Amino acid sequence: MDYYTKIGLLHPRRSDSNYRLYDEEAVEAIELVKRYKKMNCPLYEIKDIIDMLQSKTLSNQSLEMHVDHIAQLMQNLEKEIKDMQQLMDHMNREQRTIIMEKLSKQSANLVKALLATYY
Repeated sequence: MDYYTKIGLLHPRRSDSNYRLYDEEAVEAIELVKRYKKMNCPLYEIKDIIDMLQSKTLSNQSLEMHVDHIAQLMQNLEKEIKDMQQLMDHMNREQRTIIMEKLSKQSANLVKALLATYY
């Protein structure tokens, strides 16, 4: 948390005894950091995204960088799926069923989230 404060990702208040106090906005920022770190997003991009969301303004450069990063992630996922398809050729029926059920649930959740965002 101290590192995130130093690089400007978090902006905690200080108590009278100098403890950091994190408000709801900071907790949301931490959750965003966790999510974007899982996607291998660099901290400087995460900071730009958080700043953009908290200020409610859109910087074209930050937005384009974010969209480019998402596009790269999607390309990587497509490659992972192709690799998984090759692996599935060597799995037995039960293994394939387990994998497909898991992927189907995740895909359905992703589609629902995308639809909820745009409609």
